Amino acid sequence: MSSKKNSFDYYLSQIDISKPSKVYDFPTTSGKFTITNKKDQANFLTVYNTAMLHRGIGNGELAIKWLFQDAKENHGGHKSDFIINGSEVEVKSYPSHTAKMTLGKFKSDINSRYLLNSVFSLYNSINLYPNFYSETNFNIEILRNSFDLLVNAKSSEKNEDIMLYVTGSTSKEMAINSMKNLFRCKLEQKPGHNNYVVNVTPKDPLNIYVFKVDINKLNELTYTEWNKNADIQSSALQLNFSIFN
Repeated sequence: MSSKKNSFDYYLSQIDISKPSKVYDFPTTSGKFTITNKKDQANFLTVYNTAMLHRGIGNGELAIKWLFQDAKENHGGHKSDFIINGSEVEVKSYPSHTAKMTLGKFKSDINSRYLLNSVFSLYNSINLYPNFYSETNFNIEILRNSFDLLVNAKSSEKNEDIMLYVTGSTSKEMAINSMKNLFRCKLEQKPGHNNYVVNVTPKDPLNIYVFKVDINKLNELTYTEWNKNADIQSSALQLNFSIFN
């Protein structure tokens, strides 16, 4: 094992446990993952409940690294936590597998930010405070409300410029397509198409679920499904990954 401090292998070397009883195959489809061996279950819990000294390594990540011994560390930038069997794997620790999980901020997506701020500025110029829309907090309904004004407003050079960044013949279609593009851009960065997100629930760490991220499924989401499963809070994209089941 690597002796480099703050690495996964370093922390695992400090825990007095054996390796897993067998090689666990990483799933290739979405679904619940079960650790079948009782001793492995106990060791997984031991690793998960170990007090961490380095904020960059989460308990769920460390436990998954112990379980899948061949997992390669892959931290940094837009990279996922691990590469397992050639696929990128991002580890989450949310209390429910149907909770909206944070994908991260989208500050590098300049096109989407330009569109959002342009559309929201039109809305904000017409509506008085406190009816204020911002790229930091919104959902598809807020987008649709904003596009309603754009569709109904008189043609202007600014409106035509905005339309270069969005497709759709109605405000509803524009809102759907804008959300689709925004989330696709982020998911393509991490974990990537046909890669994986693993959620390990904190109260019951043996309750593990693997999501295979098929980005094409974003194309199938209806307006109602977008409204239910996705929003933006504090400039971070949030998504219910059960859409990938």
